[in-house]
Amino acid sequence: HARLSNPKDSMSRDVPFKKAEEREIEKGGEGSRGGKIIGHTARGEAIYDYANHEAHKYFTAADHEKAKSVHEKKAYKHNGDKNNPGLSREKRMKAAQKEIYHKDQAQTHGEEAYKRKTVFSQIEKSTSDGIRY
Repeated sequence: HARLSNPKDSMSRDVPFKKAEEREIEKGGEGSRGGKIIGHTARGEAIYDYANHEAHKYFTAADHEKAKSVHEKKAYKHNGDKNNPGLSREKRMKAAQKEIYHKDQAQTHGEEAYKRKTVFSQIEKSTSDGIRY
């Protein structure tokens, strides 16, 4: 670390500071991209609660399948909560909304997985038979 002397400080002590590049590295870690992390893919990539999150841009078909599964499990948990008579009406209604949200996100991940599988199979086919699609 570089050190910076602060002349306004009555104790005139050295204050450590980090270069901008070092701060960017620290800020760029998992969870710093906004949203809530709800799981991880087999490759260790973070799965965010929003299916169209920027961090999912380079997900493989398998990554999207895993994310779909995580959202389905969340939806199932919220389904149990919405049907739990021991919870307040407000909590049951909130659980119902979360169930619908996670089902929608699971569907989006499923569609993305299908697209990637389809594109990949077309690329494989075009390279094996010499025909460009």
